Order: sequence, then structure tokens, then C-alpha cells
Amino acid sequence: MDFSMCVKNKLLELISNAEKKREHFVKNPGKDFSRDRKLTFSKTLFLIISMEAQTLKKELFKLFNFSADTPSASAFCQQRAKIKLSVFYYLIRSLDIYFQKETYKGHPLAACDGTDLALPMEQGNTVYNCRRKKNQKDYFQIHANAMYGLVNRRYPDIVTEPKKENNGRKTFMTMLGHRNFQEGTIFVMDRGYEGMALLT
Repeated sequence: MDFSMCVKNKLLELISNAEKKREHFVKNPGKDFSRDRKLTFSKTLFLIISMEAQTLKKELFKLFNFSADTPSASAFCQQRAKIKLSVFYYLIRSLDIYFQKETYKGHPLAACDGTDLALPMEQGNTVYNCRRKKNQKDYFQIHANAMYGLVNRRYPDIVTEPKKENNGRKTFMTMLGHRNFQEGTIFVMDRGYEGMALLT
């Protein structure tokens, strides 16, 4: 199964579990979502999470397959107001715990690498200003170093710095200091990060 489908299926399962114990996640237990409505607790949650850049009306039509009796935007806003923010903490934490369990022979695997990202032109910006040759126009770049979990496919850390100040070894040491990774993690990186400080 594709990893994205695995995440989606787990999320749908967690939403279903949250609905079974919705009394913990609504503002008025025993009253909110007690009546049979088209916008159930789980459908309201799913729409909040899956909404894209369309208008609320279009998102509702898409969720209800463009049915003539699609609930109104006002009805959605009323249902949304009944849900506590704690349900999203529950979903995020449960997903995090579920996917962090995956390891390679008991060891989490993480890769670290960097890439240059272009920034919009900004006159007078000397920090991110770069120039290849004297006769070329200035350009602006930032260097991002990211730590990526190879088994659970998460980014536990990222550090950015101006392109001209790029120092992979120093940045990786900074990420190690953040300790946003599990104990026993095996790191994979290219030779731009190697150094005696990392081998001792």
C-alpha cells in the first residue's frame, strides 16, 4: 500500500475512534452532535482537515458529491463551533505515536542533507544576497538542511541559513543539540557533513 494511503487510512480510523468518544471533544457533552444531521462529527472533522483552496461552499459540494441537499456553509460553521481544539491534538499525537514505532532492526534511520532555495529579490538585503560573477545580477538564496526519517518518513528537524554562510557540519551539530530524534538513531549523510566532532 502507498504510504500516503496508509496515513490517510490511519487518520480515518482515528477520526472514527474520536467520534465514538466525542463527548471528550465537544463543548456541550450530551447535546452537541446528539441529533442526526448530514454534517456528523466525523464528516465535519474530515472536511476541516481535507479542505483545500476552494470556497467553503465548493468544499461542501465536493464532500457531498454535488448533491442537491448539500448542507449550507452556515450549517458547517455551526457544527464546527461545537468541536474542541483538543480533538486535533488527539489526532496529531496518535498519528505521531503510530508512525514513530517503525524502525530498522530496532534503530530509527534518519538522513541529513541540504538544498538551496531561491528567495524573492529584495534590494538592500546583504544577508541572503549572492552573486556568481561581477557582470551577473544579484540573486537571493537560503540554504536548508533537513533531517528526514527514512522509515517513518517524517522531518524531525530543519535548520536554515544564508547560502553564503552554509556550513553543513555546524548545522548538523545544531540539529543534534535540538534532540528532535529518537535515541539510537542511525544517521546517513554525505561527506560534506563529516568531521572528527561527529565521530567521537
